[in-house]
Amino acid sequence: MTGQLLQMGLGVVVVGRDGRGYEKERWAESETLWQGQQRNLLVSDNQTRQYAEADALGRAWLSRTAWGERAAPEPPDGDARARA
Repeated sequence: MTGQLLQMGLGVVVVGRDGRGYEKERWAESETLWQGQQRNLLVSDNQTRQYAEADALGRAWLSRTAWGERAAPEPPDGDARARA
């Protein structure tokens, strides 16, 4: 759907739990999909659950896949080894 909206010349934004709208160029900063702990996520789906349940290596791979150099994964809660 995003691609269709862009082809129509319309803008697209992601709205986070914080109520802010993030323009496409700032989606990686929104912490809504495959970034950090996804703290700003409004709606969960299979993709966001996959990240939430992944280990640190899995999160790093998913985040890098989505965001490239702007990837900022965070280890799962309680995974002290991944933080060290």
